[in-house]
Amino acid sequence: MNRLLVWEARMQKKEEEIQIRRLTPDGPFDLDGINRLILSLGPDREPMSEDGLRGLLRQQPMHVFLVAETSEGQCVGTRYMVVAETPGGGLFAYGGWLAVDPAYRRRGIAERLLRTGVALTKDICEARRQRVFLLGTSNATRAPMHALMEKMFHDIGYEHVGEPCGERGVHTYRLVLRPPPQD
Repeated sequence: MNRLLVWEARMQKKEEEIQIRRLTPDGPFDLDGINRLILSLGPDREPMSEDGLRGLLRQQPMHVFLVAETSEGQCVGTRYMVVAETPGGGLFAYGGWLAVDPAYRRRGIAERLLRTGVALTKDICEARRQRVFLLGTSNATRAPMHALMEKMFHDIGYEHVGEPCGERGVHTYRLVLRPPPQD
């Protein structure tokens, strides 16, 4: 009987709807959930303060901070990207991090976060009428996550560039977005 209840709870959790949204400076967010995910990325990460996160969000559209949330507002995934101008007149976007709560993995949340980040960056590209170079990286020492990231980057249209570098074998991926031609 107890096993059945555990199975039913797991099934309900899998069916729970997860929403992806971009954080705004004045909007609500689950800071504890965001920090839990940021800290899960490694020992060199530090938690964000509410003022620090709101200050970062005020720099939009040059920062893209996404969260995946349950219907109760619990943060179960996050994606952060920085968009900056290049000396050559284009824009450069770097995917700073992507993290999903282990209890919510294998449901497509990471891919949805990645695709939403690309779509928002494309909106910036079109609004500013500038091409954007998106760069993403994946750490080969985290084999299961690296394989997933490599597949997602490929499926979205990123190309693998260069050789792995550093002790962690960091792989780099690039996607170039161009604004539509003017009429």
